[in-house]
This record gives sequence, C-alpha cells and structure tokens, in this order.
Amino acid sequence: MNMKYNYNIFGLNFESFFPFYGLQENKNNCADVYISQGKVVDHLNFIKSSGICYEQNENEFLLTIANVAKYYVSCGRYIVIEFLTEDIYYPEILLFLMSSVIISLLEQRKYITIHGSAVANEKNNGIMFIGDSGVGKSTISYAMYKKGYRFITDEICAIKIKNNKAFIYQDFGYIKLWTNTLQKFDEELSKLKRARKKNNYGKYLYNINNYEKNPTIIKNIFIINSHNKNSFDTIRLENIKAINIVTKNSFNNMLLKDIGDKKNQYNCYSVLANQCKIYKINRPHNGFLLNDFVKKIEECL
Repeated sequence: MNMKYNYNIFGLNFESFFPFYGLQENKNNCADVYISQGKVVDHLNFIKSSGICYEQNENEFLLTIANVAKYYVSCGRYIVIEFLTEDIYYPEILLFLMSSVIISLLEQRKYITIHGSAVANEKNNGIMFIGDSGVGKSTISYAMYKKGYRFITDEICAIKIKNNKAFIYQDFGYIKLWTNTLQKFDEELSKLKRARKKNNYGKYLYNINNYEKNPTIIKNIFIINSHNKNSFDTIRLENIKAINIVTKNSFNNMLLKDIGDKKNQYNCYSVLANQCKIYKINRPHNGFLLNDFVKKIEECL
C-alpha cells in the first residue's frame, strides 16, 4: 500500500505521495490538492505563455527541470510529478514544487501571489517584505523570526481578500538561506538539508516550527532596495505609487504573463494599498548589521 502524507499549506489540505521534510502532518483526510507520481506530457495545448523550462495556459502549467523532474499542474487541484533521474533527492523535488509549481496552482485557485516573504508580530499583524531577488527578503524574515516574530512565508506571499480585508497564508514552513547567513547565526549546517543535490549550490532549507494554520491580516509592507550609502533610508509611499510597485512584484506580472482574473487582482492591490502602511526601505549594499536592519523596520511598525 502506498503511503500518503497530508499537510495544510496556504490554507489548503495537500495529499502527497512523498513526505515534506520537517513539516508537521495535518490529520484532515479531505484533500483540496493531490500530489501524485506519474507520467507527464511533454507539451501543453493552447499555450498562452512559455519560457525556457515552462509552458502554461488558463488551467494548466508544465515545468521541466532537466535531470530532476517534470511537474504538471491542472485545475488548481492536481500536481503530477515525473522524475527525470534515478538519483532522486527529495529536498530538490520539494524546492521546485515550492516555486512556480505552487504559484501556478494558487493562481488557478484565485489567490493573489506576490514575490516576497512575511512574518507576524505579537499582535498577529502580518509584515510583508517584497523586492528583487537577492535583496534580502528571506534573510530579514529569518532575522525577525530569530528575534521572536512568527514566520509566515518565504518567496511566495499567497493572499486572499475576505470581507474587504487582505489576508496572507502560511507556506511550507521553510526559509531558503545562504550558507553565510546561517553561519552568522551559528546554525549547524550538518542538521539542515541542502536545497539542491549539487554541492556548489549554497542554499539550505531551514525548517520553521511556529506553524499557524489560520490566515494573518496584512498591516505593513516593506519594499526593500539596496544602495551605495552607509545608511538606511525609509520613505512612506502613497497609495498609487505603492500599488504600482506591489503589482510589479506580483507573480502574475513576473511569471504568469497576465493569465487569470484581472478584476480580482486589481481589487487585491487596492485593498492592500488602503489597508497597509507601505514603506520603501533602502539598505546599504554591503557592510551593515542585520540587527540594525530589524531596528529600522521596527521603527515603522
């Protein structure tokens, strides 16, 4: 008999054929999403957009990672994985599952997805960090988690509007962190899983233990940039400018190429702009302390 593993992720019950390293199982047997192993098509029909390793249409998404796996997503409910190697490394399978695969599934289910990370304070108010890749979103979330904030999500901010309020949902419970960040906090690398099988890929999956099933209302958004100054600069943004930047960092704009419900998307951005304090924070490109970064953010909360 094949084992099935059940998890609650982004407010959805997942049934998977393989376990998610370190994540606590959910005993709810009624699945919203099924992850199975099987044969995956080579190409989709009626393609609306495509890239180097993916194709998509309104209800399907196909991702092919050479020497790892193919992932097929359909109808916001099914994910089929076909392994492309006999040397299977499950953290690597999970790594790609946690990226564009889940983003496409969430968008098919009418979630709004934004490229960012998030934590919550003691009042259970959500704090989002968005910005370009490599700017430090995961690192600042990890630093705030170590200071006592509750971790919510890394990489994918999955948002839904309820009663005209924007809520964010808990992700898989991992932060992808570089070796040097983990060493600064004296983490034992031997106890962590490498994100990829290749030894020259320097990110690890850091497991978070403060899981919260219920969604969190979003109160603050920080748009992170780096500059060549030695100081931190913080600017409060007005609604229109804030909406434009948040839209720019949405996965619908970055990856999905305008597939989906436009009315739902713009309504979400409008609610976020009215509900949240939104700041642009410029941090030094080099030579700053994470504690100083955290203090600067806390001054705005």
